[in-house]
Formats: sequence, structure tokens, C-alpha cells
Amino acid sequence: MKKTEKGILYGLIIALTFVILGTFVLYESNETLDMVAEQLGVIGNNILTAPFPEYSVPWFDTVWTSLVLGMISTIAIFALTYAVGKLLLKIRAKSDTK
Repeated sequence: MKKTEKGILYGLIIALTFVILGTFVLYESNETLDMVAEQLGVIGNNILTAPFPEYSVPWFDTVWTSLVLGMISTIAIFALTYAVGKLLLKIRAKSDTK
């Protein structure tokens, strides 16, 4: 395995570790901005109604589904970014040979 590939793999492992830690540590946390607004007595008016109230999707309301969705999202973003990077390298290689 090349040094670059090892670095990419380590980065993905670190990102997934943050997803795991963040999911379990922050799952039940309150949103700070909402807490401050409540303390100050600020009342907001909605311009549009939210499709999912309180930032949650009803059928994805457990810590385990949040963990799975976070890991899938992280891997999907990684795969997309990796593919774009490979495509850009091919384009650069073709332009350098002309």
C-alpha cells in the first residue's frame, strides 16, 4: 500500500471514529442556540414549516440509526471526494501529455 493510500485510509478511520464518538457523546445534547433563545425569551416566527420538527426524523430517532446514518454519510462523502480526486488526476495527466 502506498504512503498516500495509507494516509487516506487513516483519515477515513479517524473520521469514522469521530462519527462514533460524536454520536454517542452528543446524541442527547440540547442545541445551544435554542437554549440561549429560551433564556432570553426570544420567540421565533417560522417563515416555512419544517418537514421534520425539532431536527429529527421520526423513524430515525435512536442512537443506533443515527450512528449508521452518520457512518454511511461519511463513507459516501469520502467515496465521492476520492472519485473526484481520481478524475482530476486523470484530467491533469492528459493535459500534461498534450
